[in-house]
Amino acid sequence: MRCLLPVLLIILHGFTLAQEGLVRSSPRPAMPAPPLTPVAEVPPLPLPRVWAQTIHAHDPGHIPKPRPYPQAQEGVQANLSSQCVDQLAELNIIYISAASPPNSQGCALRDGIEVSSFNGVTLTPAGKMTCRVAVSTALWLQNAVGPEAKRRLNKNLSSINHVSTYSCRRRPSGKLSEHAFGNAIDIAQFNFSDGSSVSIEPDWHRGGRKGRYLRAITQAACQYFSTVLSPLSDANHQDHLHLDKGAWRSCDS
Repeated sequence: MRCLLPVLLIILHGFTLAQEGLVRSSPRPAMPAPPLTPVAEVPPLPLPRVWAQTIHAHDPGHIPKPRPYPQAQEGVQANLSSQCVDQLAELNIIYISAASPPNSQGCALRDGIEVSSFNGVTLTPAGKMTCRVAVSTALWLQNAVGPEAKRRLNKNLSSINHVSTYSCRRRPSGKLSEHAFGNAIDIAQFNFSDGSSVSIEPDWHRGGRKGRYLRAITQAACQYFSTVLSPLSDANHQDHLHLDKGAWRSCDS
């Protein structure tokens, strides 16, 4: 009996080890995956109406925010996009359609209009330009030129005089000017309701209140136009501001 006891202990120990091996080698049952929940589509955000925003860097505390506008007089809307027509109406720009197809020199006025007034500020004489230039000019007049005249000169802006808008001409380099596409406007004088005026020549270089006014609105123009040329630029711009919406950015203010 004593001889059999060690044998029985060895057999029992082996049986226990075998059971543990079976338990350890048995795979655990896989957990079921949670059901997938479909993700709801998120509608795209509406595009911002950048053209209706007030942008003014040099003196934001004195420039009012855009306000609602009365409807513009209905112009001839042939060749104009619906977005352009909406912008012109909201900004109360008085115009007629004036698109010109490309000519032999490559000049063209696509989406073009002839503007006579920007929300009550007369353009003298009426000028041909693209819709983009018209909208940028209107915003600049509304948010900077008019308010700065009131603040610095205590005057109400009534009209502006330009010396060129759409014109088929070339730069000294030989390349077509932005004017050749109606993409620019050259402004020489700002007129007020009391009959007085401020001119680039000679008021820019005279300094004083008028000179500071011209420099302030020229700096503000850089927020609305890609290129702003002034008497600081060269001899060709001593009597007017050149404002355009071309591909190059330059601000001489």
